[in-house]
Amino acid sequence: MKKFPLLLLLAGLMFSPLFVIAQDGDSDDGETRRKRPERDEETPIQPSFNKTWPWSVGALIGASFNSQGGKFYSACDCEFSKGGGSGLILGVFAEKQVSRELAWGLRLTHEARDITAKFVEYEYVELENTNDGSSFEVPVRFRHEARTEISAIALTPYLQYTPFKAMFFQAGFSGQYIYSANIVSEKQLAERTIRDPNNGQLLDIGLDGRGLTQTVEDGEIQDLNPFQMYASFMIGINIHFSEDFAFIPMFNFGIPFSTISERGEDFTISSGQLLFGFRKTL
Repeated sequence: MKKFPLLLLLAGLMFSPLFVIAQDGDSDDGETRRKRPERDEETPIQPSFNKTWPWSVGALIGASFNSQGGKFYSACDCEFSKGGGSGLILGVFAEKQVSRELAWGLRLTHEARDITAKFVEYEYVELENTNDGSSFEVPVRFRHEARTEISAIALTPYLQYTPFKAMFFQAGFSGQYIYSANIVSEKQLAERTIRDPNNGQLLDIGLDGRGLTQTVEDGEIQDLNPFQMYASFMIGINIHFSEDFAFIPMFNFGIPFSTISERGEDFTISSGQLLFGFRKTL
């Protein structure tokens, strides 16, 4: 009977350190739980699940540098290719940030896709020498020029990736509606004099009293496809003047999926655009 109190005393001495350690552990866990951040508080270890990312809005202006693909036929069945030109771009956009690096946006622009194409050819023409009334046939050099003026409204949804604070990349698809498309085609004498092969006289020539230039076509582009699709790829730089305002020079390249008109062979217009704009974070 005397040994029983002694055994209880020894057991108490053995387990008392474990009890103290357990208490300390429980206390630390409680303190840790009290210090753990809320789910909407972002830390490097525990990111936010409920963070509200901002909207941004902006405007842009710039120039497009247009390049013709395929061939286009005018009213005289003249074949034009390798045309080029420039135009004005005006637009606005809105963006929604979805993470530190990703955003989606919508861009609305008015775009001018003008091009000019030229070629030179020789035609055999029968001419009359008004000095002696004789006629002869000789090759005459003509210069052909076609100027197209195309205006469109474009709506471009896109994704934006910003791997660095100062640089971003965009990719999207642009749906465009051509509301105005006109062509002026002219035929011009490339030489003003010709030599009579019969007597060697140097003669002045013209286009039936109309001078050196004849308008072949002046009007709307026929067989137009008004709805166009483009792939859009952009690179830009954010130049911040403040935390929520930035100046943004950009370069955008459009790759066409649609032909402009059926009066030709794969007639398309590609466009590189040098743009300047601003972005305001709301």
